[in-house]
Amino acid sequence: MGSAYSSLGDYPNAEAYLGRALALGDSLNNQIVVKWAYEGFSKYYKRKKEYKKSIEIEMRTKAISLRAKEYPGLIISYRNVADCHLALKNAKEALVFIDSALYYGLKHSIFQDIPVIYELKSKIHNELKQTDEAFYYYKKSIQVKDSLFSIQNSNNINELQTKFQTSEKEKAIELLNSEKENDRKIKKILTIAFIVAIVLIALIVFALIKINKARKEIAFQKQIVDEKQKEVMDSINYAKRIQKALMPTEKYIEKVLSKHSKKN
Repeated sequence: MGSAYSSLGDYPNAEAYLGRALALGDSLNNQIVVKWAYEGFSKYYKRKKEYKKSIEIEMRTKAISLRAKEYPGLIISYRNVADCHLALKNAKEALVFIDSALYYGLKHSIFQDIPVIYELKSKIHNELKQTDEAFYYYKKSIQVKDSLFSIQNSNNINELQTKFQTSEKEKAIELLNSEKENDRKIKKILTIAFIVAIVLIALIVFALIKINKARKEIAFQKQIVDEKQKEVMDSINYAKRIQKALMPTEKYIEKVLSKHSKKN
């Protein structure tokens, strides 16, 4: 909030909120919060062109960064102090601090700040009327910017390529999973169809067995009926033969009747 009000030029609110942040950091013994509050105050005084106060605050920030070995913050502090000294026309003092910023930037490979450091160093040498050095560091600033830009582009290209490859891999995996899912569904359908076919075949076989058994039962019953019928017919025929054997013949009856009629 304090930095936002400072950017808007609302200095009373900026000072009030930055003061609260600083008090909060002190009460919590949180050096990071204290450092952020000091950085906000440094920019606040710099915007008001109170460069000496900005330098004083920035030196406190530098001390915190140095103790914490937080080198990006340390480089920014050295750079801001150098910029304030340059604004105060203290070019030699500015050169000392910007060289310190350059030292820590190169030592700890914090290259993103190097172009700004070279650019400020060029301005300082220009203030010192050292035209050759000013031009040299100005070119160095552009060269490093171009290098960082190329590296960034290369990183972006690599990142895009990685994302593309990842996307393609994800698509391939998704397609493979889809094919596997389809295969699984087909196998499931085939398994169900196979089970249904087995059940149908079993039902058909069972039905055929029942039909065949029924046919055999009918054939057996017919055989029994035929045999009974034959037995009945044989009995009838046998009875007829007995009856025929017991009864006199027509000739014998005629003969008896003929004799009886002669006697009468």
